[in-house]
Amino acid sequence: MFRNLTLNQKMKFVLLMDFDMEKCEECGFEGEFVREEYRDSTLVFCPDCYHLRIETCNHENNGLIKYSVGGGWRVQKICKECHTLFGNAISHAGVNVDKIQTIEKAKYDKYREDQDEKYRFRHNVLSDYHTEWRRNVARKNHQDYLKTMAWQEKREEVLKRDEYLCQACLKKRATQVHHLTYDHFGAEPLFDLISVCGECHQAITEMDQKRKSNIA
Repeated sequence: MFRNLTLNQKMKFVLLMDFDMEKCEECGFEGEFVREEYRDSTLVFCPDCYHLRIETCNHENNGLIKYSVGGGWRVQKICKECHTLFGNAISHAGVNVDKIQTIEKAKYDKYREDQDEKYRFRHNVLSDYHTEWRRNVARKNHQDYLKTMAWQEKREEVLKRDEYLCQACLKKRATQVHHLTYDHFGAEPLFDLISVCGECHQAITEMDQKRKSNIA
């Protein structure tokens, strides 16, 4: 079928195919993002790294709905796309209330609560997935860097500077190098690094992890 199209038709066809294609600013994925709709919000995320954005319905396509309140009718706007009630109650003046569709407010409220709960749960899950993806990337980058000649040379310079003495306990022979900060990771000045023994390095790492978890 594609062979029989004119050049202009082929170009339009390609443009339509690429309409939903996106590039992830985090991982570089190029393709269609996943979209999950929850009432008036849509979670749009990369299928590779779960980088997430939120699109909110603008309620432009709306109409009127009524529901019972205190023995009378309350008229309110409802979005025809996401079915969300919004805005203040509308005066009955100039409105034919009898012709307006009726809803059961209790059922609507239950629907809204269910949707909001699912949205919050899914948002948290996707955020956790993305955080874990970033940790894995950072871990891999860290491991790759430690294999480079640049790091090996810098590591040896620090050990020699500290005369192979652990700067944490000042007793044992230093066999490892510890980052005091990762602010300059990959281009560390030597004052960001200290020599440590394996036992002290493990203890410092565990303390750092515990401190970060308490902050989080």
